[in-house]
Amino acid sequence: CDDDCGSTGDSAGGRWHIMESKPASGSHGDVDLYDPCQWWFCNEERVKDTFFWAARLDREESEGILFPMAWDLDNIGVVGEDRTAYMRDLCSGC
Repeated sequence: CDDDCGSTGDSAGGRWHIMESKPASGSHGDVDLYDPCQWWFCNEERVKDTFFWAARLDREESEGILFPMAWDLDNIGVVGEDRTAYMRDLCSGC
């Protein structure tokens, strides 16, 4: 993602990055949020048939894309953004 990622003024410079919860991150903690290869799911084999979504707060920027919630697939109230291409590209180098 370039600087035009829908986020401004954060410590990532407006770039998308992966965040993992403490329990799942194990000993990694928050050592380097910008190194995607540290996460268990970020490798070419694991992401090739996986889809990635991000929830959006701005409905106008969502372009009608919904965030699919596994626990409530009928819920059409949460807008999202398809991040699949970005994540597959990012993780294919790991």
